[in-house]
Amino acid sequence: MAEEEAKARLQLVTQEGAKVSADARLADMSVLIKSITDDSGILEEIPLPSVTEPILRKLMEYCERQNYIQPQLIKKPLASDRIEEAVTEPWHADFINSMEEEVLVDLTMAANYMDAKGIFDLCCAKIATMFKGKTVEELKQRYNITEDLTPEMEEKILKENPWITSDSATA
Repeated sequence: MAEEEAKARLQLVTQEGAKVSADARLADMSVLIKSITDDSGILEEIPLPSVTEPILRKLMEYCERQNYIQPQLIKKPLASDRIEEAVTEPWHADFINSMEEEVLVDLTMAANYMDAKGIFDLCCAKIATMFKGKTVEELKQRYNITEDLTPEMEEKILKENPWITSDSATA
């Protein structure tokens, strides 16, 4: 039975309409795929309107490398601004560090959409390392942010995201 499962294939349809064949064990890595295959079976095409083909292939590369087993989540808060110090496998750092920032953001959004916890956690940790230790002014300059938040907007954001403040970051 396990051999049959390993050979089973999914047909995924990307944002651009490309049909991509994927190992059915991808369902072990994505809550979205698992829900769809549980409801419809693996014979139906699975539309992924929010995922482009190159990003889907990156996600599949990660899942294949993981042998379709969810990794341990990364310990937070991150101790440093180096992803190498946050992951347990050097390949994870090499994989995520090899991406341009735009690809990283697209992969993060696709992993979130597909509810692929392991790769989403890795992407978020990488993004966090990019922000860690930077001042507001450094970040504004890097991302060409020219407007400041009003005190009301800042208060609302802090209220909705209490983890942002240093006092609650360790809680």
